[in-house]
Amino acid sequence: MNKRYITLLFLSLLSFCLFSCKKDLNEEQVDSIVVKADANTLTFKKEAGLKTITIDAKGISSWRVVEDFYASWVKASKAGNSLRIQVEENKGSKERSTKVRIAFDKGERTILVVQNGVIPILALDGTRRNLYFKKDFNTVGIKLKSNANDWTVDVQGAPSWIAYEKDFEHQTLYIAIKEFKKTDDNFRTNRKASVYITSGYEHIKLNITQTGWIQFGDPIFFPKGTSRAKVLEEEKKLRHERDESYEMRFYPKGEAGDKEFMGVSNDGEQVGQTVYVFEGDKYDKFNGQIYLRANKGELFDIAIFKEAMAYKGFKLGLNPDPSYKGVPTLTYHKEGGDFTYIYVLYNNKESYIHSWDKGAFIECQLASNNMEVENDKMISFPVRNFSRMDDPTYQWEEVVAYEKDHGMVIDYDSEFTVLNTKVDDYPEVKYVSLAFKPADEKVAAEKPGALLNVVYTFNYPEADESGESRFLSRDPELSGSFGRRYDLYNGRSYSLGYNGAGYDVLRKDVRVLASSRGFQVLRQEFGWCTLWRGEDPSDVTIDKEFIDVTGYSTKTGFDYYRTKISLDRD
Repeated sequence: MNKRYITLLFLSLLSFCLFSCKKDLNEEQVDSIVVKADANTLTFKKEAGLKTITIDAKGISSWRVVEDFYASWVKASKAGNSLRIQVEENKGSKERSTKVRIAFDKGERTILVVQNGVIPILALDGTRRNLYFKKDFNTVGIKLKSNANDWTVDVQGAPSWIAYEKDFEHQTLYIAIKEFKKTDDNFRTNRKASVYITSGYEHIKLNITQTGWIQFGDPIFFPKGTSRAKVLEEEKKLRHERDESYEMRFYPKGEAGDKEFMGVSNDGEQVGQTVYVFEGDKYDKFNGQIYLRANKGELFDIAIFKEAMAYKGFKLGLNPDPSYKGVPTLTYHKEGGDFTYIYVLYNNKESYIHSWDKGAFIECQLASNNMEVENDKMISFPVRNFSRMDDPTYQWEEVVAYEKDHGMVIDYDSEFTVLNTKVDDYPEVKYVSLAFKPADEKVAAEKPGALLNVVYTFNYPEADESGESRFLSRDPELSGSFGRRYDLYNGRSYSLGYNGAGYDVLRKDVRVLASSRGFQVLRQEFGWCTLWRGEDPSDVTIDKEFIDVTGYSTKTGFDYYRTKISLDRD
């Protein structure tokens, strides 16, 4: 036996180690192996785990684990003749590795530890890929669906007005948008950026838009009959000028002068002109119609329009029936005082204010909240103070003042004027119900559409849960506010007709008027015509408003409430 062979045999015996697994709930068995000169490799799944190796190194009196040599996600320790290697869960998508070093009295050696990563999942917890922000400082949390903690974020172009923070614990990306100031460059226009989220395998793109200072410049809602000179005077105060070149398209085409339509400049980024419509022999009196014309050849940005309407406090309504102007895209309304502001969007290049002026536009209306009837036709749908229902700041004193301003006085002789017998317990509720009549009953009796009677019923905690009081809220926070109102008007032909079975049905023009306020027909059967606005009427947890319209021989009743309870009436 040559000398080289003897030396190799001796070294093999000296470094011999037998590896065997100790069984444990979280341990994984490893076959016994001989510790060789090259490092062994232990592979773990992505979950946390523990592997125990028994070391039998003949000719070596002792050994130890070299601390601070391996990664923080590994814990290695000596237990007798055993080496315990424990790994934490790998929440990342990438494989990771480290080395554990064992020191002997005559040298050292290493074991390579490898842990698999997760198969990455990355998706939005929702569908919002287009994010719109107002000009104020804003923050938003984008919830992700991910099983890894190593997704990255890149803001294209790194604009200074966007900042972000990653929250791996809650799988959320927080985006902060700086205030868009008038001192910033291009403050009138929108600014945009793209944010990319990636896991290495999956990618998500977010489109960020922050609106500039002016998107849709509001018109001035002048009273009907206002002179052209007054309209121009008020618009000039806003530094808006008449656009006579735009007016050239109207009859007589190509000629200057006062016409039916007058264009005025508008500060809105998406608006070309504000268009006022005039009537009279000289077209010198405003007829109440206003339009916001889109920039030539362009459509309005629907998402930004919705954001603008929400920011201004408007609510989404229903589109009226298609008219000669085309098919409406969206209708919004905002009630306030005696008027409702209505914006109807026609976002089609084939829509038209007039046959000489095709393109997208917004029709702006200022509609009365009171009943108005002309030539046996309803021209204004009555909602009156419906928006103040269930408003704890609007109690019986405010109701009396409102009705007085509209020609109504308390009817102390009415059976519906009922004092609260528990006023000591609920001092804010003076009346259980309160009736009103016209101050001049003779005039009201002769005028179609005039109010004949009004009855308010008030919310309070001990309201009876049966009968007419079932409409009311017993929430102490709403005590003293009105929870129902009934109006009785003179006349009926301007609001109701009959169907083939002889039952009341709403006239089509009334349905169109109601739809612009957000109301749609819920039912028309057995003499009941019910309108509602809001979400699913069968879901009592969703705030919604109802109106029952009932016809009598010479009168029409409107019943206003915020509950579905009357749908169960016989």
